[in-house]
Amino acid sequence: MTSFAEAYPEAQLWASPGLADRRPDIRFAGTLDDTPHPDWAPVRDQLVTQGNLFFSEVVFYHGGSKTLMVADLVENITDETIRSCLGRHVAKAMQIFGRPLPSPEFRMYTFDADAAGARLDEIGAWDFHRILMAHGAVITEDAHGVLRDVRDFLTAEVAVRSA
Repeated sequence: MTSFAEAYPEAQLWASPGLADRRPDIRFAGTLDDTPHPDWAPVRDQLVTQGNLFFSEVVFYHGGSKTLMVADLVENITDETIRSCLGRHVAKAMQIFGRPLPSPEFRMYTFDADAAGARLDEIGAWDFHRILMAHGAVITEDAHGVLRDVRDFLTAEVAVRSA
């Protein structure tokens, strides 16, 4: 983020909840919440994930393109997105290869299955046809089914870990 801010000094960086406290070295324009900023509210909606101890992710929905935009909530690592043999082995060991799932870090810090699941149900109510993510191939088929599978996997994993 710092190199991006240096390359684009006129750009505004916005933080997800808690990020500004963890990164005081970065100047943020503000902290995002469930209410879109007036500059992008006419074209984009957003919700903050729930049930995570360490970081909350802000998920965006762009109605014009019917696109859900995420960072670590969904990763879709495939042979096309990771070329190195070592990278594939690591992704397989972390259970994120060949199946869209939350990042290992997102999964590790999620502690409240009910809160996480309820928020993912809200996100799933948006009319999206694709999922664009920070890590992996864009999902263009059965995007709602993928998000439902992500929700089910995450909440089941958290429930087992909490038992």
